[in-house]
Amino acid sequence: MASLHGKVSDHHKIQDFLKKNKAFQRWSASRLAELAAYSRICRYFRGARISAAGTSRGESCVIVGGRVLLVRPSGSFEEALGLLGSGIVLAGMPEFDLQVEALVLDTTVAIHVNSSLLLKHLECQPQMWSDLVQVLLSQESAMLADLIGRTTGTMTQRVAAAISQQCALGMVQETFDNSGCFQVSQEDCAALLGVSRKTVGKEFKLLEGSGLIVRGYKFIMVPDLTALARFSGMVTSHGSSALLQANPVLVHGRVQAHQG
Repeated sequence: MASLHGKVSDHHKIQDFLKKNKAFQRWSASRLAELAAYSRICRYFRGARISAAGTSRGESCVIVGGRVLLVRPSGSFEEALGLLGSGIVLAGMPEFDLQVEALVLDTTVAIHVNSSLLLKHLECQPQMWSDLVQVLLSQESAMLADLIGRTTGTMTQRVAAAISQQCALGMVQETFDNSGCFQVSQEDCAALLGVSRKTVGKEFKLLEGSGLIVRGYKFIMVPDLTALARFSGMVTSHGSSALLQANPVLVHGRVQAHQG
């Protein structure tokens, strides 16, 4: 079995993080404690990659904070699978797709767990296997819904879908009028769609002209998130119910006032 990783004080944090993930909610305290003892917490910055195959240690990974773009090699290119946030599980075991990588978009915190030990516990409790598989299937379903939104319709609709997906990842901070600030980036939209940033910039101008977004310095105002989602064709999508709760919403990001 692998040696212990990290500080003892980290083990308690790891247990707390894992317990909040649906894949580990049925785990007993003793099982979580053993898994945490052979796990480690890592912080990644934009541009880093987290592999589903883990490292040479043979690890699986749970994202507990930040945003990542899941990608898979496809010939000489990379296929963007989905833009996802905390709670994502990358299972570094032969039973799952080991080619998937997480491209870090924001500062991201991840827990690396020993895959052999994880597998040992899963084989003891079939219900825990079921929980993990359901989490992975939920991820796949979310990515499929988002993929449909990003690959159908006009380019303007596809960019609107990419904006909606970024908004769905979570609130950065609340504002005085109960709206919220979300991170949105032209660069990330381009990565999601597999097009140039210049192309995305042109579509941002068209969306602004139609009244669906209002661009400013380092922020985008979305007057009606429901209208934006409907325009994109994403009437249902991973996180869309949370996305449409606030209206209007201030979408904060790295988009310049005059680009494209």
